[in-house]
Amino acid sequence: MTQINNNQSYAATTLNMYNTKTNTNTNANEKLKSLNSYLKNGYSLIKKNPITKKVEITFSNNYESKKKELEHQNYNKVLASMINNWNNYRDELNNLLGDTSPYYNYKETLQKMIDEDNYILEELHKQKHKQNNDNTNDNDSEYASENDDPKYLLY
Repeated sequence: MTQINNNQSYAATTLNMYNTKTNTNTNANEKLKSLNSYLKNGYSLIKKNPITKKVEITFSNNYESKKKELEHQNYNKVLASMINNWNNYRDELNNLLGDTSPYYNYKETLQKMIDEDNYILEELHKQKHKQNNDNTNDNDSEYASENDDPKYLLY
């Protein structure tokens, strides 16, 4: 029985294993070698202009989309907080005034309003979908008969 003698040391084996593991990570490090690669990966660059001595900011390529996303998240958070505060106010008035409160059945009233809005949006969506299916690209066919030659329509 012949044995294959592998004369590789433990240090060389671990180094080889480390290199194979980090080869997948080197692609990520290679991506960030130039200024454009930083901008593409979402970084904003801040530097001081040596001539004007002013700070210049170069925003990332996806700065506007990220800004809109964060504004949308903030808007949703503030809106949820406002709704929660109003509901707490109504609940407190209901507890204090009982059935004489102007907000006594506010949850049912709000649910009816939501259902009505959803119904209206659903009907509008159905009409829009129906109009899109009815409209064809032959818009001129509605105004001209089949026998008319378009060259005689011009004077």
